[in-house]
Amino acid sequence: MVGTDLSPIQPPHVPVNCGFEIDDAEDEWLFKKPFQYIHGRAVVMCFRDNPHVIKSAFNALAPGGYLEFQDPTFPLDFADPQPPPDSPYVRWQNLAYEGAAKAGRPWTNPSSYKMWMEQAGFVDVREEKFFFPTGPWCADRQLKRIGAWQLGNWIEIIEAITPRMLSPLGWEIEEIKVLVAQVRNELLKGDLKLYCDFWCVYGRKPELDEEMEPSVGASA
Repeated sequence: MVGTDLSPIQPPHVPVNCGFEIDDAEDEWLFKKPFQYIHGRAVVMCFRDNPHVIKSAFNALAPGGYLEFQDPTFPLDFADPQPPPDSPYVRWQNLAYEGAAKAGRPWTNPSSYKMWMEQAGFVDVREEKFFFPTGPWCADRQLKRIGAWQLGNWIEIIEAITPRMLSPLGWEIEEIKVLVAQVRNELLKGDLKLYCDFWCVYGRKPELDEEMEPSVGASA
């Protein structure tokens, strides 16, 4: 098992069958052996050219291998009651959405994964969506637990990505720190009921005999 990332942030203790490499998935893939399964999670804003990355994954798979993405789509929605007009989080989300689009990394990519995978040659592509709360506000016990975990994750993500999202809009680092602090405080108060769709999209690289079959209507 091989994990890749742009930054050396990997944990020091990993299973013996797992290793990490510092790599950019948008560069040429140089792995020596084909994979049976490739998984991408939380990569919604990672790539400028998603179809290119998906085609690289297709080429790196053995026949019959699978590619799977698991990603939330943004911006997040709100359950009632709706947030106040002066909500720091709403302001942040609108700005970050604009900054991501300007940087060529839109938040809406997961809705296109299925199309891009089929264009790359994957078959049996399946798309599933799940309700994904942020914060422990759901009555359902399991969703409440998931929401509490996601709230912690989301606060860390906001602190990490905001400089990159707002810098293209002309924001200075001190302004960004103030907004992030306001957003963090509002989220921790627990008044906002945030949620999104979580997308799971997976598909299979055809077997060799499938690839050799002529298409309907083809002439010899």
